Amino acid sequence: MIVVMGMAVAMLSGCGGKDEELPQEFLSVSAQFKAAIAGADKIALGKKLKGVLPTSRKGNVFDYNNPSYNLSKDLVREHMGQPNEVDENGTYIYGLGVEEKADRFGIKRKTYYDLMIEFMNGKVVVTRITPEGEVDRERRLKRKAAEAAL
Repeated sequence: MIVVMGMAVAMLSGCGGKDEELPQEFLSVSAQFKAAIAGADKIALGKKLKGVLPTSRKGNVFDYNNPSYNLSKDLVREHMGQPNEVDENGTYIYGLGVEEKADRFGIKRKTYYDLMIEFMNGKVVVTRITPEGEVDRERRLKRKAAEAAL
């Protein structure tokens, strides 16, 4: 009876609900990430986090029902802080910072980097680092502001 109740509690909590069940590398890098400010260090930490966050990729296929480990939305916020944005699909978007580099013609261009964390059934299933050019970022933010004003 106690075993069955324990299993039911684990199922209701969504598993992965305790820090001791999370990989130590995630706990370490996420603590550094939460404390960092946007910039080159946060971009590097975002790239490290992408490597230690759960994945659903199994070779060339995605198995969204079986991520590499369970990490809930609540635990993401607890360990990484509040996302800068949450899109219409519930994807968490963490702004990492801006890099300014010269393109092949020598013109300096800004690239903004975001860490995007996608969820299914409340668990992390896909993580991406997305670069975004300055013009695209301005358009997206203007569109979002216009939609919010409606």
